[in-house]
Amino acid sequence: MTTWINPYLQFLGTAREAMTFYHSIFGGKLDIATGADFGVPDDDERIMHAHLETADGWTFMASDCDDTDGEGDGNPSRSLCIGSDQPTPAALEWFEALAEGGEVHMPLEKQVWGSLYGQVRDRFGVLWMFNLVAE
Repeated sequence: MTTWINPYLQFLGTAREAMTFYHSIFGGKLDIATGADFGVPDDDERIMHAHLETADGWTFMASDCDDTDGEGDGNPSRSLCIGSDQPTPAALEWFEALAEGGEVHMPLEKQVWGSLYGQVRDRFGVLWMFNLVAE
C-alpha cells in the first residue's frame, strides 16, 4: 500500500494566477479545471481544481473558494516548507522567485542548527519556509 500527503491550497479567485506562477517557478505539468469543465454554469471561470506535478515530482493542488470556505481571515492560504539535504542553486532561485511581489519575512541564512533557513510570503499570501541542510 502506498500513501501520500499533498498540500491543497485555496485562493479567493486567484488560483489560476497562483498555480501558473508556481508552475513558472517549479516547472512540471499543470492541469486546471474550471466550473465549466465540471458543468457548473454559475461558476464557469472559477477554478474547481488545479493540479501541479513539479519537475521534482512534488504534487500540490488548489482551487478557488469563497471567503466563507476559509477561516474568516480573508485569505485561506497556508504555509509550505521546502526541505533539502543540501542548498541547491535551484532552491535558492525558488526562494528569490517566490519573493517577487511578495515579502521576505526571514532572509535565507545559516542558523544555529546548521541549516540555511528563511521564510517568504508570496504575492498570494502563501508562506514558504525553506530549510536547506548546509554542507
